[in-house]
Amino acid sequence: MTLLGEARNYDELVALFRRRCVELGTSMETLDLIAGTPSRYVSKLLCSMPIKHLGPISMGLMLGALALKLQIMVDHEQEEKIKDRLIPKASSPAFRRQHNIGNVRRELVGNSSWGHAMRIRQVQIQLPRKRQKIARNAATVRWSKSRVGR
Repeated sequence: MTLLGEARNYDELVALFRRRCVELGTSMETLDLIAGTPSRYVSKLLCSMPIKHLGPISMGLMLGALALKLQIMVDHEQEEKIKDRLIPKASSPAFRRQHNIGNVRRELVGNSSWGHAMRIRQVQIQLPRKRQKIARNAATVRWSKSRVGR
């Protein structure tokens, strides 16, 4: 297995595909035949200003035609740069311990000021149509109950 290079973005990946095409010493039309793509499709993918882009289907076809496979590796330098910005998932035990989420529910029971604040927040987030639909449904339920009781 030979390492051809590394790519951290789309342009670098296409450049590696171009380089592999040169290494094989074959024409792009031949790669079209091997990959099963329409004629001149590979040249549209690999030109300096691509007309077409690699998608879920053409990626696999190109890898097969160029006799390549992808291996995903952790970039430890980049990981060190972003490590401080990573936020743990709220459902993880570490996050729960750090933020003391287990006790929060007990503190909120019977706390009407918190409930009031959350209702105001909900109203601000909701679209007017959604609020209108909820109000219409509530009125329908309210008045249908009063008629049944009479």
